[in-house]
Order: sequence, then C-alpha cells, then structure tokens
Amino acid sequence: MKKAIKSIIFLVSALTLAESPLFSAFSSSDAGTAGGQFLKFSPGARNYAMAEASLYSSQGAESVNKNPAGIVSAEKTEILFSYSSLLEGINYNGLVFSKKSAENAFAFYFQKISYGEITTRDIYGADTGDISPSDKVFAALYAKEISKNIKAGISVKKISSDLGKKASSFAADLGLKYDLNKNEGAAFALSNIGGGLKYEAKSDPLPLLFSFGYSRKIYRTILETDLYFPSDNSPWLAFGGEYEKEISKNTKTYLRGGYRGGIRKAGGTAGMSIGLGLDYYGYSFSYSHTFAGDLSSFDRFSFSVKF
Repeated sequence: MKKAIKSIIFLVSALTLAESPLFSAFSSSDAGTAGGQFLKFSPGARNYAMAEASLYSSQGAESVNKNPAGIVSAEKTEILFSYSSLLEGINYNGLVFSKKSAENAFAFYFQKISYGEITTRDIYGADTGDISPSDKVFAALYAKEISKNIKAGISVKKISSDLGKKASSFAADLGLKYDLNKNEGAAFALSNIGGGLKYEAKSDPLPLLFSFGYSRKIYRTILETDLYFPSDNSPWLAFGGEYEKEISKNTKTYLRGGYRGGIRKAGGTAGMSIGLGLDYYGYSFSYSHTFAGDLSSFDRFSFSVKF
C-alpha cells in the first residue's frame, strides 16, 4: 500500500511541477527554436519500445544518451549496434562500447543520422549537384557508484553537422540514479548542456532537456513513468512497461510497450509503442515499433554482445 501511495505522489508532483512557473519557459510556443534535433536520438530499441520511459531502468550501453549514470548499473562489458529507418530516406546508426570496473564505468558511443541524397539548386533553379547531408555525435562517458544507493554519470559529446553547410559544437549530459530499494528507483538527467550550432552567421541553441523518472518492479514487470522538460517544447510524460519471461538460466524474453505524450496533431495512435527483446547466452536483441499517426510508423533494431 505504501509503495502505491509513493507512486501516486510522484505522478501528482510531476504534473504539478510541469505547470509551475519554474518551467513556464518550456512551452509549445518554443517549438522549432532549438537546433541539433538529432541529439534526441538514443541507441537501443528498448528505450523506444517503452515509449522513452526508461530513464531509470535503462542500463549499460542502452543508457548512454538517456542517462549517463546508467552505464555503471551494468555488470558486464557490452558492445551495442543500433539501426533505425525513420522518415523516407532518413537512417540512424549507433555504435556503443560500455565497460564497468569495480565501482566505476566508462563508455564511448558514435551515432550518425543520414538524410539520403539531395539535389541542390541555385537561385535560378539550376542543378548544382547532389549532397548527402548527415549529423554525427561522438561521446565519452564516465559514471561512478557514489554510495550503495546513488550512481552519477557525465557525458561529453562532440557534435558535427553537415547539411551542405557545416557546423560543430560540444555538449555535456549529467545523470543521477537513486535506488529507493531493490525494486524501486528514481532518476534525473540534464542533457545537451552547451553552445549552439552555427552554420553561417546564425547560431541555433541545442535542445536542452531536463528529465525525471520513477521506476518500480512488480514481480517480473518493470513499470516506469518519466517526465520531460524540453527547452524547445512543452513538458510531456511517458509511461512504459517491460515484462520479463525466463525461459532457461541463460535465455530470457521481454514484452514491452508504452505511451508518450507531447505529440500533437499527429492523429491516430501517435505516441504508442510496442516491442520485443531476447537475451540468449550474452547476446541481446531488441525490436521496437513506434506509432506516429499520420506520419506512419518507425521500426528500430538493436543488437548487443555482453562479455
């Protein structure tokens, strides 16, 4: 009963905070005011299968762009590859290496978003050739177990964007995880702290993001609620769940799903996600399907090796 009350208090507090003057600057009127939208992509399909409600429960390689403190929650070294086919002609690729040593952990990750081939034209409409625009991020992370219940992490990112005109910048992420007990925890992250991307004369700020999460495990099911405050939009909530089924000592399957708010005018089932996972003798596979309403849907895949 006490656990249920704590869950309710968290949700009410989160919704109240979202409406407070402290975060009044984060509103839908700020949509489109930040550059570097590719920084919002995360490696690992599990996060998207749970509708991005995985701030606390993500760990190891899958947590690198979600909450850097999560890399110290893993027990093994991990290499993860992630692929997504998004809107027409846009592809995402991510590669992560994560390693834990005693009470410390470090990780490196690289991600690239390719936008296909685009024909450029001059002011008179004449063909001036083809370009292949892309955005890239390379990051190094460090995390540490501060105490038995507290984990903290930091990520430093080198950002490069080539959209015909080039821009680059640096940014940092901060993350914290707090274990309330063996089945409950809370998390906090502050992402994309840094300067803007300047292509020519104009510099666009990075999409700063505050996020808070609460997770609870009931039997074999993880339930999580995350609250996001993006600098370029209004606050939104995400709800996600993961059910684990142990087939044998070295084989587990997962059923995942969730819903994220903040998607306006997309229609239909926009915001809903479902997914599957499989762990087999140190190999892990995850798949997610995200419904985007009138924008169709997106499939994401990730594969990792733990040793």
